[in-house]
Amino acid sequence: MSLFTEKLLLMFVLSLLSVHNVTSAYFKTTVTITNSLSGNLDLNVHCKSADDDLGPHLLHQGQSYDWSFGNKFFGGTLFFCTVQWNNEIHRFDAYDQDNDLLKCYKSNCIWLIKQSGPCKVHPEEKHDECFPWKN
Repeated sequence: MSLFTEKLLLMFVLSLLSVHNVTSAYFKTTVTITNSLSGNLDLNVHCKSADDDLGPHLLHQGQSYDWSFGNKFFGGTLFFCTVQWNNEIHRFDAYDQDNDLLKCYKSNCIWLIKQSGPCKVHPEEKHDECFPWKN
């Protein structure tokens, strides 16, 4: 490979890395999970992605837990959560970049956890979108 081609390839790779760092820093997404269980129940939440294990968190009724992250440049960021109260254990996708990148209000995905399932808050539409638990 010629010296010119090597330099051109190096510049291309550095440009891609620079764009990725700028876009992931600028386009941060925040996910918030709130315990909205009835009956004053505590909620255990444990969220993960392929790269990150956010660890377990205990939420009393009305309490929230949130985290922020930069999306992958070419897509594919996925955070899934396991939630538990009493003897109930359920799972849901808290953030799927391929589906949620443009759907989360101002880069915020807000979830209310209810016994019937997770509900995504849409403040601009003034309603919640509730989903069944995943198998």
